[in-house]
Amino acid sequence: MYDSTVDNGTVVVGVDESPDSRTALCWAAQAAAADDRNLLICHVEQGFPGGDGEDAARLLTAALRSARRTLNADRVQVCLSRGDPALALARLAERARLLVLGGAPDPSRRGASQGGVALRTAITVRCPLVRVRADSGLPGPLRGQVVAAVDGSAAARSALEFAFAYADAHDLPLAAAHVTAESTDAYWFDERLLATHFATEPAALGFLEQETEPWRRRFPRVAVKLVVLGGSRLGALTMASQGARLLAIGRLERGPSRAPLGPIAYGLLRDAGCPVAVLPPTEAGRAVSVDTGVARGASDQPAAIVAAGS
Repeated sequence: MYDSTVDNGTVVVGVDESPDSRTALCWAAQAAAADDRNLLICHVEQGFPGGDGEDAARLLTAALRSARRTLNADRVQVCLSRGDPALALARLAERARLLVLGGAPDPSRRGASQGGVALRTAITVRCPLVRVRADSGLPGPLRGQVVAAVDGSAAARSALEFAFAYADAHDLPLAAAHVTAESTDAYWFDERLLATHFATEPAALGFLEQETEPWRRRFPRVAVKLVVLGGSRLGALTMASQGARLLAIGRLERGPSRAPLGPIAYGLLRDAGCPVAVLPPTEAGRAVSVDTGVARGASDQPAAIVAAGS
């Protein structure tokens, strides 16, 4: 056991005694295996050094045994750190490939749960962060699919790349979702061809086609659905997350560059009904330049799917 930083090819997962932590460990091990990465399992002690050393050792030993059911023994290591969990995990994973945490916030524990730690860690961590929670069990229109929130920003394009790579590695369909207030009057569904037709194609669909085109070329095996959602951005994406395999979103959602975490990403980390990946802008995301002239506002009406195509 040790306390140090890790290289940029490692998947880091934080563990504690909660059931959601075990779900996060399983998710992280599978992600590392699919991407041929190493896994580092970390537990952060709070309070005085050695206060719960035996419990920490037992927890890490069990986590190590569990992860080795998915990964070879030489690809899994454990780490015992001390201090504030959010700060320690953000520091540890500064150069990691991915940081995975579990759980939903527990209001009675004021940030002590893994869910609360995930929310606080997301504000400072520099690498992609995935918050894992169990399937909400609620019906959702994109159940079983990987959902990418698309808004044209560099961070959203990084999220789109991450979503495509995850869908490709796990042989899953991908739904590229854009929230808009624009009308989609005069459209019909062709039952024979299983296609939706519009008298005038909504600008949002053209926007989604252009945004996804570079990643469709790169990941040709991934089946892609273009989804236009109406309503508030947070409400629409929360609805779309119910039962999904993963929801990927950019860290800032076109917010000020100095903002640590956009309000939509924060809200989805808190309320989404599936694992949520929050991606910072990367060079790949910045390199894709698309100008469609789409108005990207959102109304305050209840969220609903207003168009879908593939």
